[in-house]
Amino acid sequence: MKVSIITPFFNSSEHLRELADSIKCQSYADWEWILVDDGSSNKEWQEAESVADSDPRILAMHRNPEKPKGACACRNTGLDQSSGEYILFLDSDDYLDLNCLATRLNHAHRAALQPNEVPYFQTVAFSESEPRKVWWDDANQPMEWLESVWNLKPPCQSSGPLWPSKTIKSIGGWNEEMAVWQDLEIHTRAHIEGFRFVDARPEQPDVYYRISANSLSHQNFHSSEKTKSRFAFVCDCLNSEIPLTIEQKQALTVLTFSVLKALIAQKDWKRAQQLPNLCRIRISDEIKRTFQQLIRFHRLKLDRLPLVKSYRARIINGLPVHSKRAILTRPYLANWPSVTILIPTFNAMGWFRSSYADFLEQDYAGAYDILVIDSGSTDGTVEFLQDQDRTTVHSIASEDFGHGNTRNLGAQLAKGDLVLMTVQDARPRNSGWISNMVQALESNGLDGVCGKQAVPCDEDKNPLQWYRPINEASEDDVFNKASVEDASPQEKLRACSWDNVNAIYRKSSLLSQPFRDVRFGEDMFWALDVLQANGKIGYTHRSKVWHYHHQHPGFTRKRVFYMHYWRYMAFECLPKPRSQWGFTDAFRGLKTIVWHARIFNPFVLIQWMKYNQQIAKESTEITEEFLKAVQSGDAALNTLYSSFGTQSPMATAKTIA
Repeated sequence: MKVSIITPFFNSSEHLRELADSIKCQSYADWEWILVDDGSSNKEWQEAESVADSDPRILAMHRNPEKPKGACACRNTGLDQSSGEYILFLDSDDYLDLNCLATRLNHAHRAALQPNEVPYFQTVAFSESEPRKVWWDDANQPMEWLESVWNLKPPCQSSGPLWPSKTIKSIGGWNEEMAVWQDLEIHTRAHIEGFRFVDARPEQPDVYYRISANSLSHQNFHSSEKTKSRFAFVCDCLNSEIPLTIEQKQALTVLTFSVLKALIAQKDWKRAQQLPNLCRIRISDEIKRTFQQLIRFHRLKLDRLPLVKSYRARIINGLPVHSKRAILTRPYLANWPSVTILIPTFNAMGWFRSSYADFLEQDYAGAYDILVIDSGSTDGTVEFLQDQDRTTVHSIASEDFGHGNTRNLGAQLAKGDLVLMTVQDARPRNSGWISNMVQALESNGLDGVCGKQAVPCDEDKNPLQWYRPINEASEDDVFNKASVEDASPQEKLRACSWDNVNAIYRKSSLLSQPFRDVRFGEDMFWALDVLQANGKIGYTHRSKVWHYHHQHPGFTRKRVFYMHYWRYMAFECLPKPRSQWGFTDAFRGLKTIVWHARIFNPFVLIQWMKYNQQIAKESTEITEEFLKAVQSGDAALNTLYSSFGTQSPMATAKTIA
């Protein structure tokens, strides 16, 4: 198996030769080393090129100019270029033991890793002036991963894990916005995404990590930029919905406390005020009040304030921990029910060629199968699916397809106790997709759970949609009949903003409460019907799928109209009148595309601007037509409805970039 070694560097040729020698002398020969320059001087770059010329397995390259400056962006640039089955990240002043790669691969093999497991190994930290220190060398000490990471005592740093390539790429690589705590952030994010770090250490450390007083990681640790990175990291931890032990909550509280002190010291009141509310949601109301009082004492030296010391002692010793209200909880399930993934298809090869493997490689402890209901594909979809594992294909005539009726048929044919519904142009975001959905459903005793959707940040996807919310019920929540009985139309709509692109159901609930036979919004009506029948539904952001519709004028007009029509018929919700896409909207769109999407090619920019202007125009026109029809009465509305024919809006695999 090939190992890809990725090393960012910036004016660091002093130790680069030493690292190069330790890599080229490895007893294991199947490796590649990718050196990524972060803007070094010409002299330093020439030194890196000289190192690369010494061995054909070494590649020296520059950081992707579209990525921000920093080690994380360099690592991701190297990750995009890598071809190994395993990934090892090194700093430019590290060096390896002679048998490092061979030992790591051997121990990883002996550990019999599962698809969701990442092996980690031992590192030695050293400096020229201080004796070496082994990174977490007590093998007998019990270690809980998140607790250790949040206590700033991680079992390893960036060179510790030997990442399976699929794993590191599935979580999106390194966070390029982090100026500090990059390894803590990626280890936490991997844990939240459902991956486990497995101790695969040999008796002796195999990577030597140099600590230098002049290194970038040790300079300006309390700078404003790095404090913002620590703040963002803490917010992500507080916003995650993974179940936490008392010890983990205490560690997270102390970590938040340290960031709050830094924000107050820098007089960043806007960010400081955000932390108390997040702590209330994730940890406790008492800690919220504590932090609010700390902010009031901002002009005092916090370390010398007796009150602050007492608060810190109480936090460490364990404050009473209160949860938010009874929202989605996710304890580990002892018995995992069987699941059937239901996918309606029609000419789906354009999507399945690249995404179907994501359905087959799910890390689920229970049994699951895939049921595909195809409505007359002519592009080889059926033939392709018949050769796939776990997959059963049921064919129907194209004229028999209906969003509600076809899914009702799927519920009847499903073998599993639970039915997980998606669509042909969606794909799971990670291998924990099924597990997260099942946990959210089972641990809360619900009839159904709706997950989230995310638009991939790819060049061929509309950049203005990369950050758009998909479901209106964006937070984890549970709804019952009381939630909608006396609610406003907008609140009812929020409770029923269901979407079959990513939703799981109890089969028994589907059989007793089937979908309505409607052109559009069968999922929304199902949620409404279940709530009115005293059922319970929930929403979770923990389980996501990648999903994107390349819109064209006909698709936009139909979809926007049907959305307005059925929301009006079900909840009496009317859309707000839309103005034409003016200068302000165009400027905001351009800013999003350039600064957030990082697209600078003028030709591509013009393409996307024209595309979004056309979409806005079509949406505006049909919204105005709909509002006029409503004002004119039922006859005008029914005439407009009939003009769209009998077919629901269909997506297309075509892209413009």
